Amino acid sequence: MSARKIVRAPLLALALFSAGCATAAARSPFAGPSQQGSGEIRILVQNRSVYQVRVYAVWGSKSQELGNVPGQSGAQLRMDLPDTGNLRFRIEPVAALQRTTNPVIVRPGDIVDLVVTPDPSNSFARVR
Repeated sequence: MSARKIVRAPLLALALFSAGCATAAARSPFAGPSQQGSGEIRILVQNRSVYQVRVYAVWGSKSQELGNVPGQSGAQLRMDLPDTGNLRFRIEPVAALQRTTNPVIVRPGDIVDLVVTPDPSNSFARVR
């Protein structure tokens, strides 16, 4: 093996390692299980109100939009967990005040029921 090839191999390995570290550090904690995430949860939304609602997951000081659910209908939403812990849901009805649910403790693979009641201030979440 030539001296040139011996020098290039460690440099190439270092360059690839550095690129991988830079990419992982720049990702969102909600980006998926490939970097920090520990799994996916499903959120089964029952919207019993007449309002269309936009649903957000709230985790510490961060939030992530999960989707919209039309009035008096249901939807299944998914999200990747950055870690096991407390999760709340912010509900933003169209033409009404936003509400945040009670906290629930979630783990990878959990199914969460999110019930939006006719009076959104009484909405709640529970883990099955």
